Amino acid sequence: PNGLDVEVWRVYNSKILKDRQSGNPVVQAYHQSWVGLGWTMHMGMVHNYSSSTPIIEFPDGRLETAYPNNYGLGTSICLTRDFMKYDKTTVPPFTYPKLYFKNGVVWTFGATATITRADGTSDPVRLVTRIEDPYGHHIDIVYNPGLPTIQTITDSTDRVVTFVTSGTPKKLTQIVATDANGNDRVFRYSVGSYSNNYHRLDNFTPPMLPATTFEYLDGSLSRYELSRMTTSYGGVLEYSYVDQTFYFNITPLISRVVSQKLITFDPGN
Repeated sequence: PNGLDVEVWRVYNSKILKDRQSGNPVVQAYHQSWVGLGWTMHMGMVHNYSSSTPIIEFPDGRLETAYPNNYGLGTSICLTRDFMKYDKTTVPPFTYPKLYFKNGVVWTFGATATITRADGTSDPVRLVTRIEDPYGHHIDIVYNPGLPTIQTITDSTDRVVTFVTSGTPKKLTQIVATDANGNDRVFRYSVGSYSNNYHRLDNFTPPMLPATTFEYLDGSLSRYELSRMTTSYGGVLEYSYVDQTFYFNITPLISRVVSQKLITFDPGN
């Protein structure tokens, strides 16, 4: 209704390793993500939510910091550079932090979770539990308690999208969406593991199509990046990476970067 649609993003970021000045690289990505190392799938979250500069992560992977305002809006209000308004007010169970967009859409962050990184550090986050438009239509998201993994999304016409997981830590196995005729559309995920139990997305199978498959570097020297993807239609994308030194003033930092993307769109060419 009124254009309020459910959008579920699965995003890959090859920036798996921290920049470093020397020594061995350290994994900064969430190594046991429910959709695999380097991959994220969520409906919106906020990091550093108790600080004066919370960081909003959007489903497409963008990060935006919200800063203390100078407009007399109160100490609980922070603004982004795009003038989105983040209200940190929390009085459970009635009031939760909200993000106000300029088009009238409002996100409510009604759940909390903790994401653990490979080095043992943790990242407490708030998760979007409701998306509402100016006409009162809303989408509701339910999570596994204390985890950033989605259980269900209910759209504004009460249709339910169900996320099926397995194991501990959880791995996504299916997304089941029921259409207007009552038929299930099943999106299947195969999330495997490296020998050290880091998660790895091996393939994704949409309805009515062959699987899209993913291949990665073997993890030696902490190199886990995506190296090859073969799509449902047979197209192939291959990625190569190198260590590149960047200078910030006179400080060198070694960064792992993409050096080449090779696309095979016609067999043999």
